[in-house]
Amino acid sequence: MPSFYKYTFPLEAWQFYLVIGLGILMLLLAIWLIFQRKTKRRAWLRFPLYAAVILGLVIIGLQPQEKLPPLTQKDAILLTKQPSPSIFQQLIDSLGASTTIYTLDSSLNLSDKAEWIPNIDYLVAQNPTIHQLHLLGNGLPTHALGHLDRFNMVNHLNVPPSAFGEVYWNRQFRQGDTLFVEGTYYLEAEAKKQIQLKGAGRLIGQKSLKKGKNAFQFKTNIKESGRYVFDLELVEKQKVIQKESIPFTVYPLPKRNVLILLSQPSFESKFLKKWLAENDYGVAIRAQISKEKYRDEWINVERYPLSYVSKELLERFDVVMLDHQILLQLSEPEQGHLKTAVQNNALAVWSWLDEDLLDKDQKQAFFHPFTYPERSIEPKSKQQLYWKNQLSRPSLPISARSIKAGFNTEEMVKTASFHTQIAWKRAGLGKIANSLLGKTYLWQLQGESTAYAALWKYCLNELRSIYEEPNNWQIKENLPIAGQSLHFQYFSPQKKLQIDGISPKQVWENIPLAYTTSSGIYSGSIRLYEGGWHQLKAGNIRYDYYVYAADSWANKQIRQQVLTNQQALQKKHRTKLVEQSNQQKTRFRTIDLFWFYVLVVGGLFLLWAEAKF
Repeated sequence: MPSFYKYTFPLEAWQFYLVIGLGILMLLLAIWLIFQRKTKRRAWLRFPLYAAVILGLVIIGLQPQEKLPPLTQKDAILLTKQPSPSIFQQLIDSLGASTTIYTLDSSLNLSDKAEWIPNIDYLVAQNPTIHQLHLLGNGLPTHALGHLDRFNMVNHLNVPPSAFGEVYWNRQFRQGDTLFVEGTYYLEAEAKKQIQLKGAGRLIGQKSLKKGKNAFQFKTNIKESGRYVFDLELVEKQKVIQKESIPFTVYPLPKRNVLILLSQPSFESKFLKKWLAENDYGVAIRAQISKEKYRDEWINVERYPLSYVSKELLERFDVVMLDHQILLQLSEPEQGHLKTAVQNNALAVWSWLDEDLLDKDQKQAFFHPFTYPERSIEPKSKQQLYWKNQLSRPSLPISARSIKAGFNTEEMVKTASFHTQIAWKRAGLGKIANSLLGKTYLWQLQGESTAYAALWKYCLNELRSIYEEPNNWQIKENLPIAGQSLHFQYFSPQKKLQIDGISPKQVWENIPLAYTTSSGIYSGSIRLYEGGWHQLKAGNIRYDYYVYAADSWANKQIRQQVLTNQQALQKKHRTKLVEQSNQQKTRFRTIDLFWFYVLVVGGLFLLWAEAKF
């Protein structure tokens, strides 16, 4: 970059000399024009005017900058939460007692000279002479790290404390299901410590820790419904030194009603009916026993006419189970009612498939939405079944067909050779399930009642609507903290549903929760300022959720912040900022070119006036 005296020009060398050369040529041209005039009477005036105009044009083309003396650059100290007193004193001894000290925490009393600043932007704007910033304590919030690009950062952060890493558990589940608590704990120094889970007056599990990363998992079956808070404890020498809450809600098993429509009585329906009744399901059965004669049966459910599949009948049930033949016998209006209930009212339909009817059945694409390829298999072949990563001990006769699932489907039960026997597909708000298994009752006859119960419990749970409590509520935050925004979603097919908060000291950030028609989702956020249990209510359905006090999981939050700061300083501020600080030693001020524009315009005007008059 060319320079002259205390001025520099932001041009390449060839550009600089080109502007100077053009200026000289224009000046010579002006002199030649003056001597070519017939009258030399005002040559003394024209020459300085030409020179002034050309000088102004040259200065504008060069865009000179004035060199300024470099700022006296200095170090400063920035204190964040929990700075180390010993490291702070070492810095003061090294940098000098006059070193400027700033803090973002007004409660710190480490130094009387510390100046409180509201945010990092203020520090950047008000302190242009700071070259190197020494960061002490637990570090800055993530959003503030991007504002430190001008400084050469020096890391004096605390050592990340021993703390929990990610911890997960199922927050809502049904009575009789299993609570799973799993996560990691980072132990920074060798010590005889244990992680343990306690709840309901008993020790559920314990794990000894070693230095480094420790994974843990605890599980227990919860038999009673209600709201629970278990304790995840850190123990040293039989003394609890840290305790964190594990809250969850256990919902009672719902009273679910099942309608079974059969073309003829079967052993499969007989044993299933008995199992459903023993497990407190409401069951209504209509079985055809002759050409125009049916047998109706009601168990744990109010009697209602079953002769016609009407809209009113279907509103009383959560699941309809029917065989292939009876589906073909339903009238068009009955099939229409069934489709509407699936799509709009979240009904689940289970169809037992008949291999002999599959190729003849071309009109039931809604209820039979899969493809059913044949495969090479021995007649009456038996295989073990897989579902939900479980393998059944007993075998069952397997169909020579399989179900080929596609988009938006779920393969529920497979054979040991991985051929699907039961699958479901979403249809509107409800589900359509197809099954090639028609002899699960054999397990009951063989004394394998545990496998039988596990299979049917899994299948019926899979048919639950996504809108069924507790699945209809979701909260985005893994560890909701008091004072922070909590983001909710509520799934419901109902429009214009009133979502109410019934917790104290809450601030709604959007009222009501916004509704998305296409997906049936209400979404919004809420801010609460007290820890503990809280509730939201949608119609008659209530959702229990737990908010932690601001000081909960403190070491986890500190560890995460320290590590985030360390990574940011390592990636963004190690070499890059040193180069930036070196560039700041020489400063420049751009010359104001306004008066040079005035000089050019004024000179040209005077030349025009002199020639005219």
